[in-house]
Amino acid sequence: PILVAQGLRVVAAVSDGPVRSAALAGSRAALAWWAYGELTEGANVVRRAIGAVALVSVARSLTSRSQSL
Repeated sequence: PILVAQGLRVVAAVSDGPVRSAALAGSRAALAWWAYGELTEGANVVRRAIGAVALVSVARSLTSRSQSL
């Protein structure tokens, strides 16, 4: 999932319009998928903490975006 998220960020960086919007949404979804996996199944406390921070970051980016619309 993290490679998918990064790949979609590259697509978003080189595109515009609906393709960019879809790539950004897909990137956030893939990052949330990865973060949830780390949070629930991380190999150690550090990886679980990184997953928690990433998941909170994705959630905050979604809420701040919806408030600005």
